[in-house]
Amino acid sequence: MLKLIRKSDRTLPIICCDVCGTWIDDAALGAAVFASLSSEGDTNEARLTHKGACHDKAEAELRGKGHNVGWLELKDFLSNMLHNSGVSLDVLKQMHADHEKFGRL
Repeated sequence: MLKLIRKSDRTLPIICCDVCGTWIDDAALGAAVFASLSSEGDTNEARLTHKGACHDKAEAELRGKGHNVGWLELKDFLSNMLHNSGVSLDVLKQMHADHEKFGRL
């Protein structure tokens, strides 16, 4: 889930696990879990989870509802999402440079 946190007099977006509710502070340790799509144009929601127990629980819940399950590494999901939203690499580089002066949470 997407949330906002107040830190150092700024409001910042963070990604929290849809299973346990805590912050996923390293995209390499997260996953986007979803019921597989079968027809062109189908859409579905993705559950953003920590890898491991949270990922396993999200998959089990979807399978329990009779779904086939797919998943992507969270970093790949985010990269694809930004690309599909029209955010170019040049824009990302500028954003990174702008945010570096504040440091990471």
